[in-house]
Amino acid sequence: IHFKYPHPGNQDYGLSPLEAVFGAAVLLESQQEYEQTMYDAGGVPQVAMIVKGNVTAEQRKRLYSEWAQKFASQRKGDKFIIMQGESDIKTFGLPPKDIATSVSQKFSREEIHGAFGVPTTLTQINEAAKAGAEAAHWQYMAMTIEPKLRRFAEKLTEQLAVRYDSRLFFAFEDCVPADKEYRLKEIDTRLRTRMTSINEERAMDGMEPVDWGDSWWVPFGIAP
Repeated sequence: IHFKYPHPGNQDYGLSPLEAVFGAAVLLESQQEYEQTMYDAGGVPQVAMIVKGNVTAEQRKRLYSEWAQKFASQRKGDKFIIMQGESDIKTFGLPPKDIATSVSQKFSREEIHGAFGVPTTLTQINEAAKAGAEAAHWQYMAMTIEPKLRRFAEKLTEQLAVRYDSRLFFAFEDCVPADKEYRLKEIDTRLRTRMTSINEERAMDGMEPVDWGDSWWVPFGIAP
């Protein structure tokens, strides 16, 4: 049984999510390999100190020590190199194309997220993302998982169930979590307008009835 996604160029074969964003996935992998190569090289010195004349080993040691005490931190990239010649200071900076790598990686990740239907909030670990995690989880289940399950069940019904009995069909239970805020507003409105009773609302939520749940409690200003 062939489970396929729509393909604009080949309706018979289909197009997988990974194939649709294969270019972005390869680009992201290449960027990571490029950065790893830079780190494996031990880091490029950021500053060159050019000193006129010859520098002895003792002088080099003293200069490195003084630089480390005043400026350098414990990071691997905080290095400088001593070069003989006219006194001067040279700085080495990353070219703009290297600085823009992180921005390109962000867009590549978002493209891959979109192909697989995964909200970016679910893969971000920070306080801002935490606040919207519940909404992102509902979106993921409603917009990605539920359609996948429905497509899966329809294909099994079409290709497998019919082989045994035309009355058989496949179906999944509803995987979309309930909107708690909407449900609370719905209960409040229905009970306030006496549209339903407490036991009816409890039954909708799978709860047992209570003895006092079939009577309406109406304020004195509304009761006849």
